Amino acid sequence: MPDSLARDVVLLLTYLLPGFLAAWVFYGLTSHPKPSQFERVVQALIFTFIIQTLIPPSRWLLEQAGQVIAIRPWDRIAEGLCSLMLAIAFGTILAYCTNTDAIHKLFRKIGFSTRTSHPSEWYYALSTKITFVVLHLIDGRRLYG
Repeated sequence: MPDSLARDVVLLLTYLLPGFLAAWVFYGLTSHPKPSQFERVVQALIFTFIIQTLIPPSRWLLEQAGQVIAIRPWDRIAEGLCSLMLAIAFGTILAYCTNTDAIHKLFRKIGFSTRTSHPSEWYYALSTKITFVVLHLIDGRRLYG
């Protein structure tokens, strides 16, 4: 029983690894604070679902590209590499859309939302224009930056 349980845990972690990798890339490239452990697991499950749904079209595209130039046959290793590459690409694209406020900008334009994708209003206010902040200290000095 313990051997099969260990094997199942390793298979489950291998299956969820792309979702955790996508979340790691996303939080590494954005200024969003990391959520709680439970929320991170839920996000990893959602990201894993999205990545797993992208694998069959990616396999088809890679097999079509394999007609021109063959790299390797499609097997479990190729599927794992494909899912890891999709996870990195998905996390990077999601971070780009978050940092540029692309999705929320569209939602604001069509009247669906009034929020931004930034973690606070300060991030949004300071990211829309190149501005400087001047702090006036009590002793009359100013800090500019």
